[in-house]
Amino acid sequence: MKFRLESNRVEKLNIETLHTPDKQKENSLKMDYKLIFPDEDSHTFIIRFSYELSDAILYKISGESQFVFRTDEAINQDFRNSEYPYINAPAVAYPYLRSFISFITLNSGFAPAILPTLNFVEFGRTKISQLEK
Repeated sequence: MKFRLESNRVEKLNIETLHTPDKQKENSLKMDYKLIFPDEDSHTFIIRFSYELSDAILYKISGESQFVFRTDEAINQDFRNSEYPYINAPAVAYPYLRSFISFITLNSGFAPAILPTLNFVEFGRTKISQLEK
């Protein structure tokens, strides 16, 4: 089965300038994603990233971004449980999220934040193993 990224959209975004910086804290990134398989469209699945990025001195950004994928065949249970939606699709979507975060921080008056690369093989396999429990 083939799939392609059809669209992406920011669902929530909050940027907070820290007026009382805490130099004791370190920068942090919390990132997760979940898959959504809409009942009304058997050729679509959605990845929703949730993130919280904090520059301990300057800002805190949190939000959710949604990436819609379209398949060339109807999605079946085998595809839902495979590595494609849990590993390959997030790996396709993540560079767009990285670019967006860099862009939004730069255009908010901060140095651009560069999100680290993520190992979606390990991330996805953890999510798949949670499904099996």
